[in-house]
Amino acid sequence: VSTNDLRISRSNNSMIFVGWDKGIYKTTDKGITWDKTSFSIKTDFVEIDPSNPDIVYAAAEPLFTNNFSYIPTELYKTTDGGTSWINISQGLTGNNYKYISSIIINPKNTNELFLGLAGGAFDTTAFGLASIAHSTDGGLNWTPYSKGIPDSSEVTSMDIDTVNNKLLATVIAPYITHRSFSGVYILNYLTEVASEKKNFPIINFQLMQNFPNPFNPVTTISYSIPEDANVRLKVYDILGKEVKTLVNRNETAGIHKVNFNASSLPSGLYIYRIEAGSFTDSKKLLLLK
Repeated sequence: VSTNDLRISRSNNSMIFVGWDKGIYKTTDKGITWDKTSFSIKTDFVEIDPSNPDIVYAAAEPLFTNNFSYIPTELYKTTDGGTSWINISQGLTGNNYKYISSIIINPKNTNELFLGLAGGAFDTTAFGLASIAHSTDGGLNWTPYSKGIPDSSEVTSMDIDTVNNKLLATVIAPYITHRSFSGVYILNYLTEVASEKKNFPIINFQLMQNFPNPFNPVTTISYSIPEDANVRLKVYDILGKEVKTLVNRNETAGIHKVNFNASSLPSGLYIYRIEAGSFTDSKKLLLLK
């Protein structure tokens, strides 16, 4: 087992998170003892919220198919120190997007994130080859932030100059014809750097992929609603028969999560469906015992 990344919390230096081939481990006593979190995916890197050590982001290592193409990196987030994780990479779409190469959190406004991406050209609908993805709501939604970055490149590292309101990014151009574009790029900061943390509103209804998946026997399902709504969240078997009602109540705007315990159910593919106001969505989950 190899160590891929290590991060020490800036707000509590007793807490350290390490990304391994088998997932993420953490210590709360400066490394004297270690515990494995519920994140069991091969990890490329981790990043800890500068003001809250229980909020951690983890990028899974991209997978290679038999024809040497990529299955893109997925980005996960925990808000409870690694007990549960949600997939927040749904907004990073497009056939050319390959993997996340770097991440930076604004230390003065920790809801603001920047991801360095690589893999394919960016257009109006997809993240791509020399892109920076930008989020102002802790990773729930992503928009491009790549003006001035050349194509056919990889954003390998970033940092934020909070004094001069700048984002600095190092770029590598992989092709000989583009090598002159490699270097450090300084981008104007379009979002005001706050003197204190801001809570940005959730702007979309969203049903997240359960984590872990596959699971045995407990998994966590998360969802967000931008307004108060009557929420119904149910689980069905592959034939459409309802097997469990997880939520059936009025809920306030925000991010919510619920555990699904399938200890009484047989292994197999299941579907979970949400209804919140006029919003509906469904996703698949796999129980392996």
